[in-house]
Amino acid sequence: MTRSFASGLACMTATEEDQKKVEEVLLEMKELNSRDEDSMIRYRNLNHLFHSRLVTPCQNKYLVKMHENALKRVKWCYNLSILRSRDFIISYEEHKEIFKAFISRNRLLVENLIREHVANAGIRFQAEYEKKKEA
Repeated sequence: MTRSFASGLACMTATEEDQKKVEEVLLEMKELNSRDEDSMIRYRNLNHLFHSRLVTPCQNKYLVKMHENALKRVKWCYNLSILRSRDFIISYEEHKEIFKAFISRNRLLVENLIREHVANAGIRFQAEYEKKKEA
């Protein structure tokens, strides 16, 4: 998966400024109210920004571009993968763990946590998508 691989490489070369930019997004996510629809919309946008900022420090700009292009095609899925307050809380906790691994420069842990995070989002998306199809 491009996102996990590029983020893993990025953690090895990220500057303190790069880390701070990721942390700023994480702190903004934390301040949102999971029961407020406007906050949920903002959270989805911050989710996109969080992952973009994780990848940006990657020295392989081809991987960065691949990640950006892939996100353009699946960004709409965020609306279904983070739909309920429980999803919001789970997602935030996963982001926190990813960030801890990122700043500790633990490439393999970053990659594994992101793969797990994306898989969990995929499960939530699929469940919501099936509900929409049946409605």
